[in-house]
Amino acid sequence: MDQLETIISNYTAELEERLARIQKVHRENVVEEVKDHLYSFVQDYKSQGLTDAEIEEKIQQEFLSMDELAEGIMSSSPKNSLHHRMKKNYTLILPLIAGSLGIFAFPDHQELLIALMLFIYSYLVVTKKMTWGFAAVRKNPGRVKHHEKVSQLGSIYLFLLGMVFIIGQFVTMTNENLIFLSVIVFISLSFFFYINRMLAR
Repeated sequence: MDQLETIISNYTAELEERLARIQKVHRENVVEEVKDHLYSFVQDYKSQGLTDAEIEEKIQQEFLSMDELAEGIMSSSPKNSLHHRMKKNYTLILPLIAGSLGIFAFPDHQELLIALMLFIYSYLVVTKKMTWGFAAVRKNPGRVKHHEKVSQLGSIYLFLLGMVFIIGQFVTMTNENLIFLSVIVFISLSFFFYINRMLAR
């Protein structure tokens, strides 16, 4: 095992120990994601010709300290008690179920119902800091330092998507579906790349 592999192994082993209080499956998934990201990080810099010592320095510069990383994961992970896990699941699932039933019951107003669901999730993201559902966060589990800002931007992102669906309910134009889809894709990609490049450091 070379020096960098030892660093990665020690880092993830300590992280797993720090996360002992969260659910086993969630802990193992998080640790595996961090490990994969570290290996990818190392390979990227090796391909650029950096030495092991330089890469080690990059890891120290660009990755969160163990305390910060563990705290961030713990704050966004499911609670240990069954009561809190069920409460959190209901918080996420109920709007989805209600919205889905509403879409079937009122097909002429499906855009408004989808918008309502997005507004609810926008509120939950900014108040409950539920950011793990965002691809940019899951792609960089150990490098997102600004969880508060990510939750704020995520809330704005979901709110904007909701507004797009509301506009889609009332506006009629040529190539409406294509324009509608293009706007959604543009907003989604803009959010992903902004979070990935500006916040995941």
